Amino acid sequence: MVEHRIKHQGRVISYRVKRVKGISYIRVRVNRNGVFVTAPKSASQAEIKRFLLSNADKIIRMIERTAPVIKKFADGEAFPYLGTERALRLMERPGARGIKVEATQRRIVVSGPPGLSADRIRAALVEWYREEARILLSNKVYFYAERMRLKPGRIAIRDQKTRWGSCSSRGNLNFSWRLIMMPEHIVDYVVVHELSHIRHRNHGKEFWALVGSVLPDYTERRDWLKQNGGRFRW
Repeated sequence: MVEHRIKHQGRVISYRVKRVKGISYIRVRVNRNGVFVTAPKSASQAEIKRFLLSNADKIIRMIERTAPVIKKFADGEAFPYLGTERALRLMERPGARGIKVEATQRRIVVSGPPGLSADRIRAALVEWYREEARILLSNKVYFYAERMRLKPGRIAIRDQKTRWGSCSSRGNLNFSWRLIMMPEHIVDYVVVHELSHIRHRNHGKEFWALVGSVLPDYTERRDWLKQNGGRFRW
């Protein structure tokens, strides 16, 4: 597809257009690979540009949410844990072979042999986050499953960047370890959402009714996740 550009308040938005027969609307989709526009065959390039300019602020917010977060894994850098930003504290332990990660109220402390590379620090943090996520998510799945009278299958913690959770046809649940960085009420929403798929495979009215019976404010939690989820993708 040919790449096009528009300019809005000094910012350039690049996009690609796919024309589809039989539709009567213009739709915009944004992911880590860029901005993609689906338009009717009859829509002119000028019409598409006008549509994009009228929705430019929204598109820019979508781009910012999907942009990768760059982390340097340096001393003092902020890392979230259960919705609270904590300063990374790097400590040297001469003679140590392994890396130890601990959390305090204000810090995440990574200690190990001198000269740790950013890659090793990242790997240690991910392993720690993953284990914390496994404990928290397992407890929440069992708590809500009992309340919802559901029987989930196995629980797996995965390195998923684009999906926070999923439920297989057998009721097996997969969750991204990145959930442990988010506020706990958002973790609750993802758990209830995936558990609800054990009973309802699609996102129909009955599905959302089940979610709402457990979390009446689920729309607020869902909106928060849509607006803020990109901050946890690194």
